[in-house]
Amino acid sequence: MGIILHIDLPDFPKIIRSAAFQAKKLNRSAQLEKAQFNSLLSAFPKASAYLFYDTNFATLAPPLVVEAESLEDESKEDATTDSFSVLSKKAFFNGVPLSLWLFSKMAREQTGHSALNFSTAIEKFTNRPNDAEFFGGRLAILSVGRRLQLTRRDETGLDVTLG
Repeated sequence: MGIILHIDLPDFPKIIRSAAFQAKKLNRSAQLEKAQFNSLLSAFPKASAYLFYDTNFATLAPPLVVEAESLEDESKEDATTDSFSVLSKKAFFNGVPLSLWLFSKMAREQTGHSALNFSTAIEKFTNRPNDAEFFGGRLAILSVGRRLQLTRRDETGLDVTLG
């Protein structure tokens, strides 16, 4: 899953930033595949994260973002396995609610990739010949301050313009 954040406000510098997520269900723990983890980190360095969603109604936790780099130690603990676990306690302690992460980390350029325009940002996700299986997911675009107009074009794909 990818996200592009666009902010264009009078009192804030205009930005377009992108990041990649792997969404995982969190119920006491989440199992992460090492190959997928390594692919996420190498394809989107400094712009990759896990989005944990809690299915336990007792906690009522929002979707939590845990940056992939912070899980590298866990991924290397047991070299004999193809996966590793992240306990809900770690996700709750190290995670940031998605809504806060977007505006505290991504908007302040502490994570994510910068782009000059939407085409460049979208290409981060679509032009991956070596990672054909990696990004077949969804792409969310969030714009703050300006309205987006989306047009689907058969020849060129998605055209994003500001209204």
